[in-house]
Amino acid sequence: MKCHTLSWSVTGFTSIFICAMLSISNQAYALDLVAFGRSCLNQEKALNADRKAIEATELERLRARQRQNSLPEDDYAQELADLENTLDACLETEPNSGYCHQVRMQYDELQYRAEKAREDNFTELNNTTLANNDSLYERELFIQKKERFEDLCRDSDAHYSLLNSPSAYQAVCGSATAKHSITCSFTD
Repeated sequence: MKCHTLSWSVTGFTSIFICAMLSISNQAYALDLVAFGRSCLNQEKALNADRKAIEATELERLRARQRQNSLPEDDYAQELADLENTLDACLETEPNSGYCHQVRMQYDELQYRAEKAREDNFTELNNTTLANNDSLYERELFIQKKERFEDLCRDSDAHYSLLNSPSAYQAVCGSATAKHSITCSFTD
């Protein structure tokens, strides 16, 4: 009888030990899922912040481009034409008068301003071109980050396990904002 009790004790002890180890490993796995889920939520927040920054930069560049479409040298064109007509009339009647001298000075000043506006506009257009290249580079980097995020945090076995583990899901996706995230949903 002792032999039988001893064998049951060893078998029972072994069974209890195995169950305890499985329970511990399941808890460790759940903790890994929680860490995985929280990491994905942090990555998602960072991606959303990057996306908003890129969109704000692109919106500002679009507004700047719209401002540049009304070229400043065009503002001087009508005044230059008027002064040119006045200068021509003045040269026909009294070319050396003080009035003609004043009109010539105004015309020269206006030509200088128009040329300066053209140069400034050219510089701004070059700066905009360089900024657009930076914007394309930033957008490409963002797309690569997003693809890596989706591969890891949305299209992976760990993500599927997180969504199917009630305790891990509750720990990671318990808040209302987290529930609407890519990390805590099957679809984006």
